[in-house]
Amino acid sequence: MYLYEGLSFRAGNTITDWRSLAEYKADFDMALDAVGFGKWRGIDVVEFKYYRHFGKYQRAVIADILEVSDKELTRLGFYDIFKLKHIAYSKMCRYLNEGVING
Repeated sequence: MYLYEGLSFRAGNTITDWRSLAEYKADFDMALDAVGFGKWRGIDVVEFKYYRHFGKYQRAVIADILEVSDKELTRLGFYDIFKLKHIAYSKMCRYLNEGVING
């Protein structure tokens, strides 16, 4: 589903208001920016290899966005992928809720 079609958090509950969608996207982008050293500006290209200059937590999230399989991530040298993604999303959540990553 593309963002302009709406954002669904639960079955039957889809947000389609463009202002709300823009706010969610801005929050997501800032949080992803905060968990690494790459500057996230959205998807430039759809090949995962072009995101090498991003941090490992950022790349774990970008892999989800680009639908890169865990098997492919393992082949690329990532390990303990479940834990890596858990930490990445937890850091993003903490940034959104508290404005900090660590501490």
